[in-house]
Amino acid sequence: MSKIKGILFDLDNTLIDFMKMKRMACSEAASAMIGAGLKMEFETLEKELFGFYLNYGIEGDYPFTDFLKKHNAYTDAILASAINAYHRVKSAFLEPYPGVIPMFVKLIKQGIKLGIVTDAPSLKAHQRIDAMKLHGFFDVVVTEAKKPDSQGFLKAVEKFGLKPQEVMMVGDWPEKDMVGAKKAGLIACFAKYGHSVGVETATEPDHTIHKIEELLEIL
Repeated sequence: MSKIKGILFDLDNTLIDFMKMKRMACSEAASAMIGAGLKMEFETLEKELFGFYLNYGIEGDYPFTDFLKKHNAYTDAILASAINAYHRVKSAFLEPYPGVIPMFVKLIKQGIKLGIVTDAPSLKAHQRIDAMKLHGFFDVVVTEAKKPDSQGFLKAVEKFGLKPQEVMMVGDWPEKDMVGAKKAGLIACFAKYGHSVGVETATEPDHTIHKIEELLEIL
């Protein structure tokens, strides 16, 4: 019988293809901005806007405002078109990776507690969880965790009512998820399928999965 009694998940790029959604939403926003009067070539705007979004803040609408002001192109009409287009596409593609929900059902049937530890702001994280219809699956949700600080992980473990060595953390960002999990005494599982930022570290994960369903093979 597995010693794992609880599993914590990072949210973005672990349960949802967050970067793909962001790219598609930024692309639609770029098209809308041009339609509203912004004088830039689409390919240039699309690439620069997404890069700006990553560098200046992945959450919230303010990157659009700052981007337009940087280019001396701010108008309420262009900003409104960008935000509306962005959120329209974001809502349409805000869904978990295929296989997440069936896997959760199987884990819960095995008596395993599930939780989230994410750096995302609380409201944004809960909005994403709610939009993906995942709220009912989690025993604990820890937001604004400031990973790799160990406190967020330990807070979740305490709420589980388990010991750190009985809990596994699944995440896509080595420097944050794997380092933080190991510091807190958790079992670390690297979600390589979602790895898109950061670099792999000297901290070796206990497990590596290439698709989320492989998690079931570890237990």
